[in-house]
Amino acid sequence: MQLWGKIVQGHRTVRQHTLTLEDSDRPLTKRVQSAMDEMVMELDLPRPIWFKRNEEDIEVFGRTEFHQDHFIEPVRFTRFEIELIDEGQ
Repeated sequence: MQLWGKIVQGHRTVRQHTLTLEDSDRPLTKRVQSAMDEMVMELDLPRPIWFKRNEEDIEVFGRTEFHQDHFIEPVRFTRFEIELIDEGQ
């Protein structure tokens, strides 16, 4: 399984990055959060605050979004999206 992250400004993707999630017995949301740490470093973003809603969105829809209210410092984009990609599909 892979995690795809993209920075969106308006309706346009301005940067993106994909990485493979580790295989382990840890819960999916914990593996996504660990992978997101690596992704934000690669995309040179501050780490967003992970709310309960983000966890629920990942578990139900396989994707979630982060907006300005998820960041402590101001950001220059509309949203940061992450989405799970199942290579078996």
